Amino acid sequence: MDFQDYILNHIKTIHASAQFALAETQSGIHLQRLFPELEEKVVPVLRDAQMKYKKPAVEKFKTQFEKKGRGSLQNAT
Repeated sequence: MDFQDYILNHIKTIHASAQFALAETQSGIHLQRLFPELEEKVVPVLRDAQMKYKKPAVEKFKTQFEKKGRGSLQNAT
């Protein structure tokens, strides 16, 4: 998905629902790659999901970078 203004929400981040949909779709693709022998035999289905909305990681990264001269997106939640 290209980073365009029309996919941004009111705080200028990508809509959480779009992020979730992309992640859920990618998880099915990943399962097919892990278990190619099961393709056409089973259908991966997401049974449960939980989302937690947090301060955008980009903002935390910027704050870390400005304060320390470095930052991490892996631990930015």
